[in-house]
Amino acid sequence: MVSAPAGQLPNETGPEHLQTSTGEPTVSRRTVVSVGAAAALFIYLFAIIGTGELAPAHAIVLDDVSARTFTTPACATSRPPNAPVLVRTTLGAAKARGHVPEQECWRAGGFLGSGSSRLKQLLVTLGLDRGSDESRWRADGSWRW
Repeated sequence: MVSAPAGQLPNETGPEHLQTSTGEPTVSRRTVVSVGAAAALFIYLFAIIGTGELAPAHAIVLDDVSARTFTTPACATSRPPNAPVLVRTTLGAAKARGHVPEQECWRAGGFLGSGSSRLKQLLVTLGLDRGSDESRWRADGSWRW
């Protein structure tokens, strides 16, 4: 058994801990501040890091067979009149043929829906928030504008 001076309990938790006058271990202020700052930073990053809804495989796209690219109906409205004819298909079918998104439309966010934070998604998953029922795409693959 470890002996201790009169009126004090032995320090069984190790020398790195401080003791109060009753002999109970305490945590240093520096540790509390460090843990609190780390927790606050984690929560902050969790709340601001966003995610975007990508177009689902059943979303309607317009396929440029000759260029092996596809675009969204909204991006197709800005094409020149002499552009090749586009074929209506789904995003999944266009990708299956090895076609890629038209870069200009991709950079403009044409294939992205509404965004959300990781924290918002967690709250929806836990049932603490209803979230948004609005997707950019309907169940039939058509786009909501």
